[in-house]
Formats: sequence, structure tokens, C-alpha cells
Amino acid sequence: IKEGDRVELDCSCTDSNPQPTAFTWFLKGTNLWPKKKVHTIQKITPADSGEYTCSATNKAGASSSKPVTVDVKYAPKDVKLEILPRNTLKEGDSARLQCTIKTSNPAVDKFTWYKDAKLYRNGQDSVISIPSLTSDDSGSY
Repeated sequence: IKEGDRVELDCSCTDSNPQPTAFTWFLKGTNLWPKKKVHTIQKITPADSGEYTCSATNKAGASSSKPVTVDVKYAPKDVKLEILPRNTLKEGDSARLQCTIKTSNPAVDKFTWYKDAKLYRNGQDSVISIPSLTSDDSGSY
């Protein structure tokens, strides 16, 4: 399930007499609205992730479902580039470019670096180290 998808969860009851007349949905134990057989999320968000259960009720009583886990996948959020050290750099200094991500699901496993809007480097490294700066290292990263 990806962020923004429409999701429907169906509280089905296969063996009941009489048929259920009321349904209650729970997310991580918290009661959800509306109280319908099918719980619809128009545009799912990461906050909608978690264990869902439903309860079906008729005149004879109520029964709850086993939990179903919803894991919403989403692109990296709050991506930031930091240059270390933060002071003014000059030729011969060492520097590190560090890419940080606040949150992502699944975890980030690939970084694509650009310099002056051109592909610079691909890989698993969130940090680029430059041991001795030269004028060729100048640019927009």
C-alpha cells in the first residue's frame, strides 16, 4: 500500500445468526468512525499504518476479528544536504557532504548525487568525503 492509495477494509462475518447489524473499527485500539462494514480510507497516509481490527455485533453479542497490519509505503521526507564543516572552505581543506532523511518507508538504500544538475554519483553512500578541495569541486550539489 502506497501513500495516497485508496484502501478498503471489509469486516466480513461468515457465520452469524442473525447477521450483524453494527460494525466497529479499531486502529491500534482506538475506535474509528464511521461505523460501517467497509472502512474506506480515500487517501492513505503514514499515520494510517498499524493494526486494524473490527467488531461485528448482532442481538446475540459481538465478535472481533484478528488484527490486520497495514504498512503504508512512502518516499523519503525532509531530505536535507549539509556541508561539513560549516565554516568557509578554501582549497586544500577537507569537506563532507551529508544527505539526511527524516523518515522513509521502506528505508533509503540508494542515494543519487548531482553536481550542477548533472549526475555525479550513485550508490549507498549518504556521505561524500572530499579530502582536499580543489576548484573542480566548486558547484551546486
